[in-house]
Amino acid sequence: MTKTPNIKNFNRGTITIGLVFLIYYFATALALPYGAGPDYDAHFDGARFIFSEGRLAVLPEDLAKLNLTTYGSTRALRPPLPYIVSAITAKTLSWTGIDLQILMRAGSAVLCSLTVALIFLTLTQYFQSIAIGLIGALLVGLMPQFAFIASHLNDDSAAIFSVTLLVFCLSRFVLRQGSRTLALATGIAIGLVILSKFTAWLFLPFGGIAILLLARPRAGQWVSSMGLMVLGIVLGGGWWIGFNIFHYGWHDPLLFQVGAQLSQQHMSLDPSQLKGFAAEGVSFLGLVLGDYKNFLDETLISAIGNLDWLRLRVGFPQYLLYTIVIGIALVSIPFQSCIAIFRFITGRPATRTRQFIFESLLFLAIVSQFLIYAYYQWAQEIQVQGKYLIPILACPLILFFSTMNHIRQTRFWLRYRPAMTFGASAIGVRVPLLALFAGIAIILV
Repeated sequence: MTKTPNIKNFNRGTITIGLVFLIYYFATALALPYGAGPDYDAHFDGARFIFSEGRLAVLPEDLAKLNLTTYGSTRALRPPLPYIVSAITAKTLSWTGIDLQILMRAGSAVLCSLTVALIFLTLTQYFQSIAIGLIGALLVGLMPQFAFIASHLNDDSAAIFSVTLLVFCLSRFVLRQGSRTLALATGIAIGLVILSKFTAWLFLPFGGIAILLLARPRAGQWVSSMGLMVLGIVLGGGWWIGFNIFHYGWHDPLLFQVGAQLSQQHMSLDPSQLKGFAAEGVSFLGLVLGDYKNFLDETLISAIGNLDWLRLRVGFPQYLLYTIVIGIALVSIPFQSCIAIFRFITGRPATRTRQFIFESLLFLAIVSQFLIYAYYQWAQEIQVQGKYLIPILACPLILFFSTMNHIRQTRFWLRYRPAMTFGASAIGVRVPLLALFAGIAIILV
């Protein structure tokens, strides 16, 4: 059998991967013209205010300093993590003399490069395989839509980063007994999810269930671990809710009411234009199961590489590669359930119970994210953009590699695996050819 790679020093690899993709995203951010993506005036306005004023906006006092959208809204009322990061990054790099509209993109580049590094870290530790971690990092880092998000000022980058960080923390609960440090880190991750984007919030219920089912603090550390987790939530993003309560009252901690009032007063868009698929007479089941107007196809395409509203298609190989990954991820839990049933029938002991619980929650998070996204398209407004599903990007990756890991443990694989590697057995170094070819294929695609 192939000797498992030494992963004691993989932290060095994590930093290297993060830096490589940071340079890559900086280059693409500088190359793409302003207005070619989601960094239109609304996002720039949200970051510019923090950049110039050094604080969050308070309405109505700061209304004159903000530019409202046609919806009568402002990004100043959105969770501010992406704009805080962009403003700080732009301040740090202001010496470069780069135009501020372009420089603000550096925040998304930082968040997305950190996400790729976290993907590598999560997969390497969860599956004890550097090869899996590297392939997963390449799949995410070179995904067309993800790279596009990393190259423009937007709030999706913060949503993806925060959920990925939370998934990493949850995976640690699966693999090891909880510690105070892990409890604090998990709390910070939850707080950052709150501070990132509403689409990221959809993962929080499943994260909470995972903590309840899988967290195992050491004896005598339950109270302190819970206290540190609460502290982490406050430090990560709970302070924003406190900020809102202080300025707008207890009745509006998430700024929904002030946002609705602002929209009623300043909306220039005809409200009759805001219609969902329901206005066309199609049922919700017809939209999803009937694939009304190619809803599923368009969602999948836009999630993989439909570059925001520009509708720029990428090549068939890219769509095929990521469709295969998503397809295998979605059959992961049914596949593992069949294995568990077979083991029960044959009287074999259950294995990977904690992993199965964790991965089942990830599967439910994927289904929930899609159904809520589809319901919004049906009931509220048609915006067929798969980027709203990307915050949970880490979930299908873990499920995909979990299925592939099961295949690696089959008799066929164990029998022929030595023939699928090369290297020097004398020094215990064997490189899996399949992983090497997979990495090359992803880069070429």
